[in-house]
This record gives sequence, structure tokens and C-alpha cells, in this order.
Amino acid sequence: MKSYLLTIAALSLVATGFNIPVNAQDDFNHSQSKPPASLLANLAQNIETVPNTAEAYNNRGISYINLGEPTKALADFDKAIELNPNHVDIYINRGIAYVQLRNLEQALNEFSKAIEIDPNYYKAYYNIGNVYSELGNIEKALTNYHQAIKINPQSGEAYNNRGNIYAIIKGIQESIS
Repeated sequence: MKSYLLTIAALSLVATGFNIPVNAQDDFNHSQSKPPASLLANLAQNIETVPNTAEAYNNRGISYINLGEPTKALADFDKAIELNPNHVDIYINRGIAYVQLRNLEQALNEFSKAIEIDPNYYKAYYNIGNVYSELGNIEKALTNYHQAIKINPQSGEAYNNRGNIYAIIKGIQESIS
């Protein structure tokens, strides 16, 4: 019965497109859904001025994600990783670019690399939970949301997504009883 409910819940999540948008970096200004052209120009100038700074490429990549240009973002994230292969946020951001490209398996690989660097990085587990939710694997999604919450009990996004899954399961249980 449990697996039956989880299967129906998974189908419900996939059908409704449930998911809080993935948020790469809390400290980067996400107040604008599309960064102005002047921001991209400033970021490009920053890269020209200090070409060997991973953070500059990472920030421009985030802007490309916000513009819905994940292919351009990936090029910047690749360069950033080349410059600083242990910067955990870059792997998260690269995973988000792969989510935008609907390459969910590669996104999982990127988020897993972040965990290899920092096993206590809750954003990696949260994003893995989102991908498994998209794939309809509710058990793995819940496991990863639980882990994100265990690491960071202040993770409202993980609580929200886990709660949405539980609400769907409860609704299904009520509808068949």
C-alpha cells in the first residue's frame, strides 16, 4: 500500500510540476528575475580586470541562469571550476543550469560532487530532493529533504517541499479510504 501511495504521489507531483524554484546562492541578489544588461557588462568587465577569479565567472553564470541561458552559464561555471575546483556553490549552480536544460541526471551528478566536497552542504541535498521530485522518485526526494533539514533546520524550502509531498500523500490516502 505504501509503494502504491508513493507511486500515485509521484505521478501527482510530476503532473502538477510541483517544485519551489531552485535557489543557487542566497547571498547573490535574486531580487530581479532578469539581471539588467548593465550587470552583465559589469560582470564581463570584472572578468577582464581579474580573469583568474572563480567568483567572477560564477556570478556571471548565475546571471545567465536568471536570464534563462543555461548553456552560457555552463561555460562560466566550467571556467570557475577550472580556477577553483573545491568551490561547492559552483557545482550547485552548474547543477541548476543542467536542471534548466532538463538534463536531470547530470544535475544529480553536479549536486553529488558538491556533497563530495562538503558532506554537510544542505543545498546539495535540497536540490537532489528537487530533482528526484521531478523524476517522480518520492522516496529519494523525501530522504534528501530530510537530510537537508537535519543539516540545516532553518531550511524553509526543504520543509515546504517535504510538506507538499506529505500533503499529496495524505490527500491520496483520504481519497481512497
